[in-house]
Amino acid sequence: MRKLENLTAEMTYVGDLQLGCMKGSLDYLGIEVSRPWLAGVTGQAFVIGIAPDVCLSSVSACLEDEYADGTMARLGRNLGYDLEYHRFDGRDPNKRAIAWQRFQAAIDAGRPCYGYFNFCYQLYVGYDADGFYIGDGATNAGQGPFSMLDVDGDSWSLCIVGPAGSSSDDRTAVKDGLEFVIRHARGGEVGDGPGETQAGDAHGPEAYRRWIAFMDAGKESGTWRAIDHYVRCRELAVEFLSEAESRLSADLGPLLRDARMLYQCVCDDLWPVADAFGQGKRPAPFGEPGSFHAEAADRLRSACDTETKALTVLERIAAAL
Repeated sequence: MRKLENLTAEMTYVGDLQLGCMKGSLDYLGIEVSRPWLAGVTGQAFVIGIAPDVCLSSVSACLEDEYADGTMARLGRNLGYDLEYHRFDGRDPNKRAIAWQRFQAAIDAGRPCYGYFNFCYQLYVGYDADGFYIGDGATNAGQGPFSMLDVDGDSWSLCIVGPAGSSSDDRTAVKDGLEFVIRHARGGEVGDGPGETQAGDAHGPEAYRRWIAFMDAGKESGTWRAIDHYVRCRELAVEFLSEAESRLSADLGPLLRDARMLYQCVCDDLWPVADAFGQGKRPAPFGEPGSFHAEAADRLRSACDTETKALTVLERIAAAL
């Protein structure tokens, strides 16, 4: 068996899987970066995407299309890492064989790998003749082997992480990250065109409005996964802004503190929704005594209003950088 020893995902809970896989990969490569700094510089602490019907893919709605030249790839170079992203679509055995060969080559070269598999981001740590294995700290920790030919679904994603040389200075890293966040939020409801947003998804305030409409109608759908993801992202936004204040020039302090206060208010609104609808929770059905749907919709409205204000502060920070 070929395996990358001591490669472990740094997970918190289901809402933080993708960042946890990346953080574990960077730790393995000796690239030092805090979790909040990783989340902020790559934009993940601030972006939001809600898929149609608030389905489970909402947690990746702000991730997948951007990998090619967006948040975790292009922006990640500011942190000193390189991300090679592959998406192998379809059940064609030849395509699956290519994916398997590329994965083996990466592990043989000592490159950590992760991807979206079995409805979650997983850390791929090794392989043998029978398939690949999931690393410790991941959702299906220690499980395997999984044969590439038996992977469920119509696609398999592979993210290969490696060093990219020196990291950028802090001002450049923060400016690039915030400019991406602002563009992403302005994407609104996205059609079929190319770019840094995924067709059919809603982003920024429009994402919140889509989510609110479904909650008002009692259709929580995949809210349990979305709320776990985005409340943790906003916690990381607060921590990132605090770290940025310590790393950037003092003249930016007031703006960074204003943004941090606003995102803390967003967290305060989102946590009750997570407590009611997060993973493992059993919320009372819509319309029945104890139902939290109406209050959740109000909390999301408040979070949307506050985050809209916060985005204007982020614009001012980016302009000052």
